[in-house]
Amino acid sequence: FGDGVIVRPISKFISPQASMPPFNDSSVAVNSSAFSVWLPSGCWLSWNASGAPVCGPVRHSGVAHLGEIPLFVRPGTVLPMWPPGRRTVDKPPAMRTRLWTLFIGGGATNGTGVDHEDDGETLALASTKTTLRFAAGAKGVEVNISRPIGSYAGMSRSKTHAVQLRGFQLGGRAVSCCVG
Repeated sequence: FGDGVIVRPISKFISPQASMPPFNDSSVAVNSSAFSVWLPSGCWLSWNASGAPVCGPVRHSGVAHLGEIPLFVRPGTVLPMWPPGRRTVDKPPAMRTRLWTLFIGGGATNGTGVDHEDDGETLALASTKTTLRFAAGAKGVEVNISRPIGSYAGMSRSKTHAVQLRGFQLGGRAVSCCVG
């Protein structure tokens, strides 16, 4: 995803056994880990876009709970993803819903993302490229998804797309949405 995403891996959590005095002199909760990450120039949203953007360059500190990975995304970034839930082999990639996650942040934001898709099974070089462009402003978000360019064996003639907004505010209030 280029320079739009920064991940801070966590290698050690405070276990319940280590939390008993006198072994844990930290204020970090059990099954959590304090972290520090360098964020370059520009503003960054946390993965779940909770809280205000963090603007760099800055060393940002926080706490990650078990099951969380500190991940920061620039406003304007578009990530093509699989929707949450079980991945089944009975549905080929061409038939699965494509989830586009848009990180919007404060103020007007524009962004572009590209999804490359192939048959998911062979080493054939045939694939499609689909582009999503968005513009967010005071009145809302406009999203345009292109038709796929290219083709591959087993390609579906239609595709279901879902759009998830992160960090979007309308009238000063946080708005989260997912449209499918």
